[in-house]
Amino acid sequence: MAIEKDPTTPETLYNIWAKRNVYFEVDLEESVIRKIADYGSGATSYNSAKGFSLGGGYEVYILAFFIGLYANKRRPIEGDKKSFGQPIQYWGNLEKRCGRKPYSKLRDYMFAACIARTDIDLLALERGDLSVSAAVSAMITTMDEYANYGLHQLLDKLDDDKHFFTNNSSFLSIFIPLFKELNQSYDNLEDSDQPESLD
Repeated sequence: MAIEKDPTTPETLYNIWAKRNVYFEVDLEESVIRKIADYGSGATSYNSAKGFSLGGGYEVYILAFFIGLYANKRRPIEGDKKSFGQPIQYWGNLEKRCGRKPYSKLRDYMFAACIARTDIDLLALERGDLSVSAAVSAMITTMDEYANYGLHQLLDKLDDDKHFFTNNSSFLSIFIPLFKELNQSYDNLEDSDQPESLD
């Protein structure tokens, strides 16, 4: 899908990032993505795909990204890789079928997470010593590696139980332990920031 440049839209870091595609390991397409998403079958078959937890393949990627992010674990892509063929800017814009609402704000959160977790010298970027293209490529690598970790976690769940994602609470059961770990990490951080007693 070719993206035409809108002359009224400034080429910000966000806009360039949003025009990029993300990647996943080809081996994970059949073993994970198509197992829990109505990926690749087209919008017309959406209503008949009642057994799927998610719609587009990128929804699995988003879920996997947040698993990797909250676990703070990355896994480089190995072997052949593939794109969903849909740039980030279109994710969640048109999901009005079956009472679903668009979730474009989620892209903003992912962008913010990528900025926070990618080693980019923002001053060098501002000065022009670092190209926007290089910064965006680093951010996409961050996304892909967090998502790849998450996709492998989803694969582990499916290996243990091929019906794991038919349960209404399956996704919650993945995230609740991650939230608990995050809370414990923050509690420990707050404890270490307390001033020492003078007694």
